[in-house]
Amino acid sequence: MRGIGKFVAAMGLCFGLGLVTCAFAQDFPSKPIRFIVPTAPGAGGPDLTARLVAPAMSKMLGQPIVVENRTGASGTIAYEHVARQSVPDGHAVLMGNPPLSTIHLFVKDLRFSPQKDLVPAALLMEGALLVGSSAAAPWKDFHEMVRYAKANPGKVNFGTSGVQTAAALIVEAMKEKHGIDVVSVPFKGGLNEYRPALMTNTVQLAMYTESAAYADAGKVRIIATTGDKRLAAFPDTPTHAELGQPEIPGSWYALFVPAGTPRAVIDKLSAAAGYALQQPEVKEQMAKSGLYPLPSSPAAAEKRYADDIRVFTELAAKAGIKPQ
Repeated sequence: MRGIGKFVAAMGLCFGLGLVTCAFAQDFPSKPIRFIVPTAPGAGGPDLTARLVAPAMSKMLGQPIVVENRTGASGTIAYEHVARQSVPDGHAVLMGNPPLSTIHLFVKDLRFSPQKDLVPAALLMEGALLVGSSAAAPWKDFHEMVRYAKANPGKVNFGTSGVQTAAALIVEAMKEKHGIDVVSVPFKGGLNEYRPALMTNTVQLAMYTESAAYADAGKVRIIATTGDKRLAAFPDTPTHAELGQPEIPGSWYALFVPAGTPRAVIDKLSAAAGYALQQPEVKEQMAKSGLYPLPSSPAAAEKRYADDIRVFTELAAKAGIKPQ
């Protein structure tokens, strides 16, 4: 036991001094790395991002990276799996996105803390969240939609990827801000499932990505976007900031590790992520998918995550949402 105590004390001193020479950190990775993705294969940004950066990161780190999809409970199964790793050594990494910033606002009895048990290692990419409208809907822009929804309460359906997601929270914030009564309709299959519902006017509104909007041009109108400025591809579409809600954030994708993961391991993951984002094939696919690189330090990733949690907590309070 005294030997173990000395080892723990030595490791604590190592980290306290900011040294990166600890043996198990130097050896990282010593086996294949698992990217845990909270969505199904081929379903949405987290899976796309994981599969996009994994090959280049694997090349730099010298170990295979296996994408492992763990779906269910609005991402909670994947989040908890990584957060509760018995050995936080960086070999199980979560591909996180904004729903990780909101899950605690919807679920009362989580068995982990998103803020305390998961640490951002690297920001990867960001993308705008667009409000798509069915071309068959009886409005042409956001303001006309608001007028119609006010005149027809409960008759406008808004498709989202789940009731415990950032998108669903943004819908609630829009309802509160603009005084409209629209019905949030969750689709377990996410964007892939509600796209046809929007194009057939089964739902009249839905959260969209740039790439989906390009593909569905003529069948779907984009009536609002996130971001500091209008998108080049949609110059006539106002941002939420222009519509009175500058606090609504866009989407992002980042790597998270369990709390307690050595800083040297986090730094290696961050460096490998930065390397991946510089590769031509990754840049090309990002451009096709409406994604933009976010190379950053672990500290910058931690700040972005903390800012998102603060923003979504404020949105939830305004919308009167409480965990259940």
